[in-house]
Amino acid sequence: MPLSVNLDIRATSNAPDVIRRLAKADKRFLHWYGGALRKTIRRSVRPGKKSSKPGKPPRRWAGDGGLRRVEYDVSRGAQSVIVGVVKYHAKQASGTPTPKLIEEGGRVRRKFFYRIQSTSGGRPRLLQYLPPGTPKKLVKIHYHPKAMPRSVRYKARPFVQPAFQKMNKGLAERYARAVARVM
Repeated sequence: MPLSVNLDIRATSNAPDVIRRLAKADKRFLHWYGGALRKTIRRSVRPGKKSSKPGKPPRRWAGDGGLRRVEYDVSRGAQSVIVGVVKYHAKQASGTPTPKLIEEGGRVRRKFFYRIQSTSGGRPRLLQYLPPGTPKKLVKIHYHPKAMPRSVRYKARPFVQPAFQKMNKGLAERYARAVARVM
């Protein structure tokens, strides 16, 4: 879910030196902003074995770097910066990108079976529907392309928007200081 910040800068001086300095300050500030926002987003996705509670940032498994693969790109004219999750592989039947689904929540169609471990130690069973009264500790979700797609609701676990709001506090003052340093 990329976010974009646009700055509209107008200089009244036509001196090439002043305009060049302002352009350099803009580019430098946007690189700082993109890097700082990327770092804030990465830090909000913490490792853990249990899933996070709705409304809190998502957790990741120890080896999974999917949601932490955040990058930024400053436009060629140094007027905007785009920050977002690069790529995240997910097995789902709908076209909704997984980072957007985690950020905002919603309904998607997923293909999965319920894999129920036998209490007597026999082979696990794959079932389309979960029998009532089955203990949760015996049930695993097994994603499979031949399974029947069904609607699944995900609750929002925002991690980009809170970082964006945190970075935007005092942004105008920081930009003014960056321009003042160059001049």
